[in-house]
Amino acid sequence: MKQEKVDSDKHYDPDFYKFASFEIIEDYYPLIGQLATEFNSIDDALSESLSELINYNENEIGWLLISSMGFVQKVDCWEKILYWYIHDSYLTNEKKEQEKDKVKKLAEKLKDVGAKRNKLVHADWDGMNDKLLVKNKTTTSNKGVEHHYLSIDKVEFEKIIEDFYSVYNEFHIHDGEIVKLVVSIRYKKV
Repeated sequence: MKQEKVDSDKHYDPDFYKFASFEIIEDYYPLIGQLATEFNSIDDALSESLSELINYNENEIGWLLISSMGFVQKVDCWEKILYWYIHDSYLTNEKKEQEKDKVKKLAEKLKDVGAKRNKLVHADWDGMNDKLLVKNKTTTSNKGVEHHYLSIDKVEFEKIIEDFYSVYNEFHIHDGEIVKLVVSIRYKKV
């Protein structure tokens, strides 16, 4: 996915803003839907995991606490809670560091998924130009207004969806492992 910044003069230049045909744009709609669906599965799995980490016996309490959190805030909270459980575990120091490293890497992947989802889902797909550039953000500074465009072909889009699916699977595998660790820690404290 390539990013390009364009100033307002170029943005409104008729040579720059020749629209892509509707047939080309229409090919992206199923991909946008598939990406959004895959992301929502990841978000829901993260929410389930987090609510159970907060209160395993009554995860409604967890849901109440996370209901107004955005995706990145949930990832940060999940990561901190897991660090706490890992730190408080019976694992050796070396194993604790390995587990923390796994959590950190997975949290980074989750945040990357969220960032890509935002760039792609919030882009102005109907405004795609004939060079397949899609505006996904507008910013202002002392230099004036800048429009941010991304360029992505369907093959790359499909690869991102596959990556989302891989992160979803990795999250489920890791979550199953961490639940065993958390349960063992909770029962040792009783």
